[in-house]
Amino acid sequence: MPLYRRKLFVLTFYLGLTVIVGFAQLSDEVFRYVFSPLSLLTCFIALGIITSDYLTPNLTVISQELLFISDRISGMTLLALGNAIPDITSTYKAMKRGTTTLAIGESLGAIFFLLTVVIGSMLLVRNIKLSTPPESMPLNFGTEPDGLDIWDTIYYNRRQFLRDLFMFVFLILMNIFLLRDGKLAFWECFLMCVAYCVYATYLIISTRHSDASNLDENIEPLVITDHTIHEDTNMERFLRTVQDRRKEIRKKIRKYLRKNYTGWANLKLNDTLDLWEKGTIFNHEVDEAISNVGSPNTRPMPRSNSETNFQHLQNIPNISLNETSPQDPSETKSSTSLFSPQAQHLYHKSDLELNSPISDESLLRPKDRMETLRSASADNIRLMTEQSSMLDDMSALNLQLDNGISAEPEDQWESKLRVFRYLTDPNFATSNFELAIILITTPIVFFLTLIIPLHYSSMSGSNFFKAAYYCQCAFSPFLTLLLVQREFNIWLFTLGLIVSCILLLMFFKWKLTVKEKYISLFGFVLSISSISFVVGLVLDILTNWAETFNLSEAILGLTVFAWGNSIGDLVSNVTFTRIGVLEIALGSCFGSPLLYFLFGVGVDGMLVLLQREYPEGTAIWSRHIDFDVNRGLVFNCIGIVIAFGIFIFVVPLNNWKLDKRVGCLLLFLYGIITTINVYFELNK
Repeated sequence: MPLYRRKLFVLTFYLGLTVIVGFAQLSDEVFRYVFSPLSLLTCFIALGIITSDYLTPNLTVISQELLFISDRISGMTLLALGNAIPDITSTYKAMKRGTTTLAIGESLGAIFFLLTVVIGSMLLVRNIKLSTPPESMPLNFGTEPDGLDIWDTIYYNRRQFLRDLFMFVFLILMNIFLLRDGKLAFWECFLMCVAYCVYATYLIISTRHSDASNLDENIEPLVITDHTIHEDTNMERFLRTVQDRRKEIRKKIRKYLRKNYTGWANLKLNDTLDLWEKGTIFNHEVDEAISNVGSPNTRPMPRSNSETNFQHLQNIPNISLNETSPQDPSETKSSTSLFSPQAQHLYHKSDLELNSPISDESLLRPKDRMETLRSASADNIRLMTEQSSMLDDMSALNLQLDNGISAEPEDQWESKLRVFRYLTDPNFATSNFELAIILITTPIVFFLTLIIPLHYSSMSGSNFFKAAYYCQCAFSPFLTLLLVQREFNIWLFTLGLIVSCILLLMFFKWKLTVKEKYISLFGFVLSISSISFVVGLVLDILTNWAETFNLSEAILGLTVFAWGNSIGDLVSNVTFTRIGVLEIALGSCFGSPLLYFLFGVGVDGMLVLLQREYPEGTAIWSRHIDFDVNRGLVFNCIGIVIAFGIFIFVVPLNNWKLDKRVGCLLLFLYGIITTINVYFELNK
């Protein structure tokens, strides 16, 4: 699309939003049915962006530079808590307003959504095979005997999955049992907090010896070779190099994600868009097509991409693929090894070899060489041309991964707001869905960048963002009061102006610099304040819907509220699964609900009970919060129990596979329970 048409399209989009806002002020119908849902969607998107792009990075700097906590412990505690702050804040504000049913409904709805929709969507993207160490290295590279597609399979440790699952089931059912009577007592809140602290301590201790860095990035790929290695054509060597480059880039991306998303953190907006743009790197259909075109005698052996890449496999000796002794020198070429010298020589060719022209003789070979290629037609020449362009793109991407998925400095508007690239770069290509995400998130990111300071790991030296640090820090007391109390304090605003002028003068005249760890403190406070403000808007809209449409708080919590708070988990976990970083995705599904349902509800309940006034002499342990246990909550709990049954009973019967059939079953379960809840809500 030409640039002028792009600019016209973007202008029309934002003018349309402005018209909707204007009509919403004049018409109650437009406000109720158009503006209010759009505002709610914007709030949920803003919560996800604040948490992933501002709160979590600031918490990372604080944990490393101020608290000196290791990445492993901070990922399981401080960063995980930061990712759950929107849910915890929502629960606290709802309880404080007296809408506890809405808060409990949101927590239960989010758990059910994660167990069914999120995991079900993950299984539609990739199959998961739960295996023990001896089974995690299948020797066949096509399909397993039971027909599971190996290209779409991730292997995961069965023992670890069962351990996490049974702990999750026990703690969730314990919490549901405590809440069954519609009373949240102080001692129950205290028990929830203690239970989660014990769980987190056990998790930290149990993962001490299984670092996520010891995964497939550190294990060389296995290669299966035929009995003899024939001389390769230029096409075969080139396509094999493309395959190797694709594998190397996939490993680097996984290593980047495991390093920067420890714990249960959601993907940042720019990382999500980068991964979507480079999605062909993880398209196994491309690898399979290349393998079919190239020589079938040498193919990569599929392996686990999760933390069940058992380290003892690095010491496996050469394995003979026939019944003869592996010591026989004549049979060494038919062995499977961890990058044996022969295989390594096979995989690394010089640039001169790769760029050598393909003569007619190499394409029109005798009959015996034709058997190693799928065809010698123009299709191969076209494929080689396409892969040549892909190889150039991957070479650039390979360099970018040293500083993250995108090599662009983060302290530039062109990097933070991709709409600028869309409007100025004619070569910038994106799908319609990604363009819609960019247009929707641009205003949100723009305002958040103006009010929340953030240290950028890759910087271009722009003075604008450096100077913005001092203005944001100077105005932080005013902004915090404005966001939390919704109060405009003229004195704090004036103080912010004076301090900003002094700091800017010192910066431009004496080159004042402030360490990022102190900037991150202000960023953390303003991130929490922004989350509190947005959560308040969400509760205002939902309570207004409950009154206007005569809906129960439970059904709004189980559906709309839960969907909004879980959309970031859905996008992040599906992306993690597609890439092959399964331990982060499953850890989020089993870990984050415990954080906000046990610890969050427990802490929020105790805070609310301590702030309430009770008759003198009332024991603190007997204080409680009452809420309505209606039919919707009961049906949702039944759905959670059925989902547990699917994982505990159906998966073993399915040969320990979490495949598309299980995913469809989980999605069907969510649809049935939600339909039942909506039906009874509309016919009450």
